[in-house]
Amino acid sequence: LTKRLAIEQSRHVALRIVEALGKVGDEMSLNVLVAAGESSPYSGVRAEAALAVGRYAYRGIKNKTAVQFVADLIERNATDEAWKAAYAMMRVADSVLLARYTSILLRSASSADVHTRMFSAAALSKSGLTRDIVNTLLSLALQDSDWRVRVNSIKALAGVGRSLQARVIPVMLTLLADSSEHVSLTAASTL
Repeated sequence: LTKRLAIEQSRHVALRIVEALGKVGDEMSLNVLVAAGESSPYSGVRAEAALAVGRYAYRGIKNKTAVQFVADLIERNATDEAWKAAYAMMRVADSVLLARYTSILLRSASSADVHTRMFSAAALSKSGLTRDIVNTLLSLALQDSDWRVRVNSIKALAGVGRSLQARVIPVMLTLLADSSEHVSLTAASTL
């Protein structure tokens, strides 16, 4: 697949190769995938490569180069790329790899795109629940217009440390009475 990706002339086939690599690729092919995502002349390959990075991470294959690649895509803020890159960050779920990108995730948690906000909220919990992250997640949990973002924000707060629980618990109690059943049930399970 990696050899074919380097010479593929069809955009459609290149996209399918990138997708397949995300599902079956190994550590060596991850770097090839990222390089192809950065340099491909075909539209959509970067976004598909971001999803593939998430699939690699889900299978336990991740590295600094891949995380940098998806962080750069979030920064570009192209909607189709950003939500897929935020999904990949969520799947990376490694506080050491994600620590450098907390500020990017905090900014993307306020994106106009609901999917970017949703996956960014989930990724933030994996980068360590600092005071700034907890404040952002609490704000999303209380105020976001989409219940999916609110649910992911609430779930992300489940791992908050003892020092910040006094800030989180009252919000969870308030959310028990939320008009969205998804939000109220998630608040109950988080408590």
